[in-house]
Amino acid sequence: MTFGRGEFGFWRNVARTSVGQLVGLEGLLAVILGCTGGILLIHTASLEARVGTAGDILTLGSALVGVVFAGFALVIALLSDRYLLLLEKSPSGTKAFLAPFMINIGVQVFVVILSVAYRAAAKSVPPPVEKVAFVALCVLFIYAALNIVALARSVLAHGATRAEQATIDELQRIVDARRRAEGMPESGGRSIR
Repeated sequence: MTFGRGEFGFWRNVARTSVGQLVGLEGLLAVILGCTGGILLIHTASLEARVGTAGDILTLGSALVGVVFAGFALVIALLSDRYLLLLEKSPSGTKAFLAPFMINIGVQVFVVILSVAYRAAAKSVPPPVEKVAFVALCVLFIYAALNIVALARSVLAHGATRAEQATIDELQRIVDARRRAEGMPESGGRSIR
């Protein structure tokens, strides 16, 4: 197996993910809330206040990149070999489980870059460009923040799957122990592999 950028990069993960999974409820809410909030701030806040808001987004976005990246590393480190094999045997595979992390990290990095660019250029670009950039920044920030909940939901689902697998394994050990005690051959191993 090769570990090239093309195989595991942001754009490859985006291309492998369906539009429904990319956008989802989080994307819809981000568009609604980001556009509404951004347009409201355009009409009620000064340019300096919007630049300040972009600074807040920059601070929060940078922290979120670190938190999600650390969570990504922990999830990978804590997955057991057995569970990784189980994931790999599934139709979508391990890459599908890990892709949302890579996509959200990419979106969050883009939010950080856009925040820096907006703060640097907001006062020197034409007002329509500034306003569109601000609304886009609001939408992307909310999308990245809401996707953290989606990542947590995915990790929770996999935790529940691991718990179910552990229960099945324990039941299998009990059955095999009883069969051995009765002098019968073991049942042949685990039921899910």
